[in-house]
Amino acid sequence: MNCTDELCLDHEKIAALLTILDLSIKKLESGKVASLEDLRWLFEFNRDFVICNHNQKEENVLFPALVSAGFPGEHIDSLIEEHHRIRSRAKTVRGFIEDYGEGAFGARARLADAGRKYIDVLKEHIEFEEKAVYPVAEELLSNELDEHLTAKLRVFVETRVGVGRLIDLQEVLDSLKEIYGIET
Repeated sequence: MNCTDELCLDHEKIAALLTILDLSIKKLESGKVASLEDLRWLFEFNRDFVICNHNQKEENVLFPALVSAGFPGEHIDSLIEEHHRIRSRAKTVRGFIEDYGEGAFGARARLADAGRKYIDVLKEHIEFEEKAVYPVAEELLSNELDEHLTAKLRVFVETRVGVGRLIDLQEVLDSLKEIYGIET
């Protein structure tokens, strides 16, 4: 397994997060109650897995290697800026989740709108990485460097987030996938 395969596995987990979020938003849009606990947990997963784990693996491991291998730095800068926008949108959604939990006027609509925008930006970002960035990485990176980066990604996870935390996140994600009827 190469380093981009590892990152694509992350994308599969993120896709499950987005599917569950989409189903929760559909409940909100149809006037039903969405689980506050599930919404809070989704954005805890988002914080720890997407932002602190996946995005940071790209920014600290893959992207510097790509720049060193000749990938245009301005493209990497653009990807990092997208990560900043993703973090900002996630923070906005988390705030609306709390407003929804407190029963604030209009919170349901604001949460649904912000959640939809978050889903869209993250889906577009993942699609771009998988179609335009990762294939170029596979061409640019030597097998030896790729093996080194793959090992570095695993060490990064252990030191940054912790294997135990990732196992906990995966267990709750698996539980929610079952509750929401999502198959992988």
